[in-house]
Amino acid sequence: MWDLEIDLLKDDGFTSDQIGNQIPKYKRSTVMGYEDRLSRNEFYKAGQSGIDLSKLFVIHPFEYSNEKIVEFEGQKYTIIRSYPRDSEELEIVCQIKLGEQNG
Repeated sequence: MWDLEIDLLKDDGFTSDQIGNQIPKYKRSTVMGYEDRLSRNEFYKAGQSGIDLSKLFVIHPFEYSNEKIVEFEGQKYTIIRSYPRDSEELEIVCQIKLGEQNG
């Protein structure tokens, strides 16, 4: 069940490219977790808000340090909510707004 590698990304300043554009840097923590289903209500609300590709991951709460970005299978997601299920599981709901897909 805990068979997915999920990268939690924390802001770590900026770096510059050759022409001086600032590019964000991240500290990456790889944790083990699993993907669960979003409730039908959350899925519907996301669609109404112009949000696409919502995911719900479950990880251990002690591995989470209020990161704002998750990377999974080469795709970055913004964390919109975290919720402790119990002392062993923390669910994090992630999203990508339409037009922001990367990979």
